Amino acid sequence: MTPAHDSTRPRRPSRAGRARLARIGAGLAMVLAVLLPVAPAHAAGQDLDVRDHGAVGDGQTDDTAAFERALAAFNNTGGSLTISGGRFAVGGIVVPANVTLRFTGGGMLLLTGDRPIEIRGRLDAGLETIFAGDGAVLGQPANLQVYPQWFGAVGDGQTDDTAALQKAADLAARSLGRLLVIPGGEYLYQDHLTLRCHIECRGLLVRNIEIDESRTVSPPGSPLPSHYPTREALIRFVPDAEAVELAVEPFYGIQEGALSVPVAKDVPLASGEGSVTLAAGGTLRFYSTDFFSSRHNGKGDEYYDRNDIMQVVTGMGDVFPEFAFSYDRPPAAEAWSPEQSYSKGSYATRGGEVFKATWPSGPGAGYTHPYLGAVAIGPVEPDPASATTVYRYAYASGAQDSITAWRRVRTQVWYRPKDTPLTVDGLRVEIRLANHGGQFKRINSSAVVVGRSNLTLNRLEITVREREAMMSSLLSVGGCVNVEVNNATVSGATYHGLGYNMLNSNAANIRYNDCISTNSRKGLDGRHGKNISVRGGFYNTIEDHYGRNMTIRDVVMSGLSTDIPGYTTPAVNLDASGFVPRRPFGFSGANLHIENCVVDRAPAGLFGVRGDIGDLYGTVVLKAITVRRNPGDVSVFTHAIAPDFDFAHRVRVPSSLIIEDIVIEQPGRLHITCGNGFPDGAYGPVQIRHCGPIGRVETASAAMTFTHCRLDQTRFTTVPGSVVSFLNCVFAGTCTGLDESAVAVAAGNAAEKGAGLLFPLNHANPDRYADAEAALRRGRALRDVLKHWDLLPDVPPAQLTPVLELQGDTDMVEDGPAGVALVIPFPGDDRQQGAVVRNHPALFPEGPLSIEVVMMPDPRLYEKLADSRWQSRATLVDTMAVDYVHQSPSVECKQGYQMDLRYVDATTARLAVTLGFGRDQPLATYQTAPIAFQPGQWYRVLFTYDGKGTGRIVLDGALAAEATHDGRAGILPSRRNALHIGERATSTYRSFPGRIGRVRLWHQAVNP
Repeated sequence: MTPAHDSTRPRRPSRAGRARLARIGAGLAMVLAVLLPVAPAHAAGQDLDVRDHGAVGDGQTDDTAAFERALAAFNNTGGSLTISGGRFAVGGIVVPANVTLRFTGGGMLLLTGDRPIEIRGRLDAGLETIFAGDGAVLGQPANLQVYPQWFGAVGDGQTDDTAALQKAADLAARSLGRLLVIPGGEYLYQDHLTLRCHIECRGLLVRNIEIDESRTVSPPGSPLPSHYPTREALIRFVPDAEAVELAVEPFYGIQEGALSVPVAKDVPLASGEGSVTLAAGGTLRFYSTDFFSSRHNGKGDEYYDRNDIMQVVTGMGDVFPEFAFSYDRPPAAEAWSPEQSYSKGSYATRGGEVFKATWPSGPGAGYTHPYLGAVAIGPVEPDPASATTVYRYAYASGAQDSITAWRRVRTQVWYRPKDTPLTVDGLRVEIRLANHGGQFKRINSSAVVVGRSNLTLNRLEITVREREAMMSSLLSVGGCVNVEVNNATVSGATYHGLGYNMLNSNAANIRYNDCISTNSRKGLDGRHGKNISVRGGFYNTIEDHYGRNMTIRDVVMSGLSTDIPGYTTPAVNLDASGFVPRRPFGFSGANLHIENCVVDRAPAGLFGVRGDIGDLYGTVVLKAITVRRNPGDVSVFTHAIAPDFDFAHRVRVPSSLIIEDIVIEQPGRLHITCGNGFPDGAYGPVQIRHCGPIGRVETASAAMTFTHCRLDQTRFTTVPGSVVSFLNCVFAGTCTGLDESAVAVAAGNAAEKGAGLLFPLNHANPDRYADAEAALRRGRALRDVLKHWDLLPDVPPAQLTPVLELQGDTDMVEDGPAGVALVIPFPGDDRQQGAVVRNHPALFPEGPLSIEVVMMPDPRLYEKLADSRWQSRATLVDTMAVDYVHQSPSVECKQGYQMDLRYVDATTARLAVTLGFGRDQPLATYQTAPIAFQPGQWYRVLFTYDGKGTGRIVLDGALAAEATHDGRAGILPSRRNALHIGERATSTYRSFPGRIGRVRLWHQAVNP
């Protein structure tokens, strides 16, 4: 059944289509008002038939003149021109904006290649062919959507619909709605599809691969073949405009971490012909062959060049994300000499160019293949005519091979204007293999390639029908920023050695939400990705090579990956390929945060740094990860390098490593390796919190702290001079590898019967602290403060002792109602103060609750409250997660509880408690009348909430406020999993200047 002829009024868009049209909204209406001042077009004046003006429609007669007469007959009044029952050969006509071409009864235009037509008005047609021939349809039609059927698409899975899909997409990209609608059916495409339009897809796009056996190759030393299709056919989302290369001179001197470029206005082009000004929304891309690292893979001559991509966010040259690398001028270097020995990373000049060595060369240099034997390399002369100098040789067996010896040093910069945001709904792609012959075929090919910024892909599906087709990749995102993939399903990139279901390459600000990506070697991988966010969904593995600022939250991982027995060896057996456990998380680069994830078994470990790369630096956090159904011990973290491999630079390590709340549901122990092969004390501080039982620890950190952990027959391996601290830990069995001299502080610990330790449970190292006794007193004070928590009665005592972390300049004194108090200073700048208790679900009640705070204001309290920099508030306790509705649905909003003081005047303040019930409900705030809090005086504040909307604030035993918010139940617990004392949970910070002597929490409404 075909849709109504008025193609600007679709039958019934999908929910996503309706949402997109709503977003176009008012702006679209304004454009329509300009283009179509009278609607519908039929009412504008005339309704003509092209046959009445002499058109024949036999497919042979040139009907161009008849069309021109018909269009002229409208006499500027506009209207509808009917084309029915024939094939009308035309060319060179221009349909004005006030004319609608109405196609009925199988009428169509037959176009020739040398005479395109231009459409400025509307097209009114059903799902039928209205354009035939090889001519082009130009112009900007006033249609909200375009169909591939207009160009002859059949959708039967047998007819090649590539040309029809491409012509429809090109026309849609220029149309008013910029929307290509693909109805139900199977659309075979056998060539590239280049897309710059919105898409709403209800059908299936099918690619049928045929292997070109003449291109099949096998690397030396391994019979495992790699195959290529007879022709490539990719679905490519491309930019609106091509990038221009900029002169690199103005950009030399940029350093890692920079958030701006030195020049943004009148930047000269690399060609020397003209200049550009960088505009907000544009994309900048940097590339330098001054490689920064070698790679311990294959021969070891692989390398990583510098790659950066970011969005220009202001006209002043501010960019985001930050630069991952520094870009300096090529260094001065001596001329290459055949008598000189060069190592990896050495520089030399040749023919006026600077080169960098990727493999040792010179007298005596060589290479040894593990199966084919040794060969001499000797001096290798850099080739000025080539970016990469490759040395070719033969083994004794006669097998031919090559090794990369030099890279010509060069830096390039490209700029591309902002791409119009596009949305793609429901795109489904299926890869089929025609000639597999029942055998596995590793195929070097992809399916969907995104090289366009500002693109949203909703409900994308890419699958491989035949198990024998082992694709190298399916969804590739590269050279772009701001791409979001929602609810995608990607399956079938099982090519061992590659095999990326989803691949990022030099892309930034990429978000994957609630996607499923399994049945592959890697569910998600990348190189030089920045600000990659993965939230929700199901993956087999997630990795990145030299990524930066990667965040993974709320995902379920299987950890299964493809395996070919004997891969890279002569004994390789492709027929026995299958799936084996692989660590689910792998990463190299800077700054990683993995939180609240579930792993279905992890015999291969949880997280590991790419052993062939090495670098892991910045802040690394592994938090709240649960391992299910595992048959034994789990390696939580592994970072080790081969000390005999030349990475051509000093391998970088974390400045801070935090491993927290790792849970194994089955019996087993946790193992942690952070440092094999690294120099002594290379790592920054390592914090292990709420983990256990821990069985093995290897570290290259000079400082490691275990907090609230269980250590069971733990074997420690530390570097000389390192110190380890234990706070509120439980020891079982015999712990080895540590004695008293290697322990900095031990406080609040316990040992099970029969445990064997070489250090006391409470201890402060006199070689570490000038006053060891003071350190012990501080440990005892810390423990005493924690005694004042009154939590769930049914929680085991070992889980009831939270860990208090002091922030900023906050300190403790033995002077308060309970003998100990936090001292929070007056803030001089916007930084966090107070104390934090992390990751205790008991701190986040869902029904009734009571909160008690004993506090003493500082004399400068009212000075703080009067300052708008601190939002005229001082926070006592806070778990609140964003007290407003954020524009991103992935941000937790209106969750938890918060108690603060709010400015009234120079001598009084209100005491207020705010509760959050989720982003869809308003906050509930309970507050007192103005109170004159006196500096230096202790106050006891008690807030109770009955779980039904009624809250009371009691000050020093007297009721100070009571209110009821109808329709409320239990609060929504904060997913931030941290309680802040004397400080707000998020910036801008607004600490309470004074002392807090006690904080208690009940999961019930207690009596005052």
